[in-house]
Amino acid sequence: MSKALVNKVKLNDVVSVKDFGAVGDGVTDDTAAWVAALQSGKPIKAVGTFLVTTVVVTSVSKINVDASRATINTDRASAFRFDGCDDLRWVGGIINPGDSLIGLTGGNRWPFFVTNCSRAHTSGLTINCQSTYAYAPLTYWNVNRGTISDCHIFKGGDNSIWCFYGNDITITGNVIYANERGRAVTLQQVNGFTVTGNVIKDGKGDGISIHGSANGAVTGNTIYNMAIDTVILSASRAISVEVDENATIATIATAVASPYLYNGVFSRNITISDNNISNCQQAMTIGGGIITGGFYGNQGVVNIVGNTFANCVQGITIISGTNQLSITGNTFKTIGQGGILIDLNVGSGSYSTNNIFIRSNRFSDTNSQALGYTSIHFTGSGYTLVRNFVISDNTFDAISGVASWTNLALPTASLNGDGNKVITSAALIEYESPVNVQAAFSDQTGSSALSSYIGTGQSHQFTQTGSVGDTFTTVFVIPSNASIIADVMVGSFDRVMQVGTIYAHNGTTPAFSFSGIGTGYAQLSGGNLQLKGNTSAGTVNYGGFYSLKYTVLKTS
Repeated sequence: MSKALVNKVKLNDVVSVKDFGAVGDGVTDDTAAWVAALQSGKPIKAVGTFLVTTVVVTSVSKINVDASRATINTDRASAFRFDGCDDLRWVGGIINPGDSLIGLTGGNRWPFFVTNCSRAHTSGLTINCQSTYAYAPLTYWNVNRGTISDCHIFKGGDNSIWCFYGNDITITGNVIYANERGRAVTLQQVNGFTVTGNVIKDGKGDGISIHGSANGAVTGNTIYNMAIDTVILSASRAISVEVDENATIATIATAVASPYLYNGVFSRNITISDNNISNCQQAMTIGGGIITGGFYGNQGVVNIVGNTFANCVQGITIISGTNQLSITGNTFKTIGQGGILIDLNVGSGSYSTNNIFIRSNRFSDTNSQALGYTSIHFTGSGYTLVRNFVISDNTFDAISGVASWTNLALPTASLNGDGNKVITSAALIEYESPVNVQAAFSDQTGSSALSSYIGTGQSHQFTQTGSVGDTFTTVFVIPSNASIIADVMVGSFDRVMQVGTIYAHNGTTPAFSFSGIGTGYAQLSGGNLQLKGNTSAGTVNYGGFYSLKYTVLKTS
């Protein structure tokens, strides 16, 4: 074979980083060799342990790296930066970044940073961050047609996987473990995305966060054991769909005027389906994002379908001003404070909460941690502004600590509440009223004061508000024609003073167990129950209420 032909074949060969001077012993600085290899335009195979500072490559197309047998160590917060490198393909490898910034800014602070390119594909990469790490380990910034698959990220922070501005992004099969703070996966101003089959666990902050992104799907992910991030986030949401945090009042107004167009402000046209979420503070938040000058809900079509939410403090929280939301066929199991919480206050910019459809969901043992919430729980005072609310064909099973499945009077708000049902065991008939918030009433005394409210087959929660120092008292007769099991609470929605349980049978004097602190009390007098609460705590008026939920057993 001629020398010219041998050289021609060599040009097409896969080369090693060591061909460009790398030692690969984990001691020698191999930064220059990596830069030279990546600039060569040849497919690269890396084997060994490499020490680098920061490898920066600019405007080199068709980079193809097989690092499946490579470990890259650096004392910097940044290991690799690719700028303007179209057709980038990176497979495998372990990157162990350090904490030191050493004067670097922007993308140079992030271990694996890809920016301003088309067709970027990263798979099988493991990034092991330090415990104090605070920057995005794997970042796609202004990438079109990119994929991130089968990667493992340990102890990342401020967006373990961050896709900011771009189109057609797929994030699939990744494992993000022990995220230190911020968000595990963030899509910000991305048009067209798929987030599927990822596992996010044992971290702090949000699981998957969508900011001002549109036309995407979040499907088949598993998110569990996420704690609150006390550094930069006040809550922990397994999945959040929010207004872009960089939006302004002017851009929000423009976005509201064209609700079906992608504009990088509201998150729109998104399906969230078949995800499994457990042991998180909030399973999901729709709307939100604090913008200078206001707090805005989400103005876009979001479909939440077939997900399972279990063992969370809260289920789905809907921020005031949210519009065009469908929640269908989901399962809520052992949710501490409301399966779905809806804020009816008018959001910033006078946007009201409209077009909310809650259909065919199952609620099992909701409100297991706090009384005073309902499975579908409304807050705020904007009832008259509600339009197009449908709550239909849902099933409520073994509800804990509430008097009914919703605390909003459906006729008052012109809601559609058809076809909902409560399922109980064969031995019990559990009565739940579709309405359990009454208008404020004067202090009650006497055994028959609430006779028009209480009766066999009914269950109500009564509210009372007042000025500092006011008290309220009520006495009523427990129905004597059946046995009951009742839960009682005295306090406020955010401050439970006392809780108790009552057992009674066929009109006999009920047995009563009770515990708590404060000025509220509950007591029995024969077959009568007396509740009393104080609306003040010192000089602060926090509002008081008492509630009763009882189950009527079948008579013998």
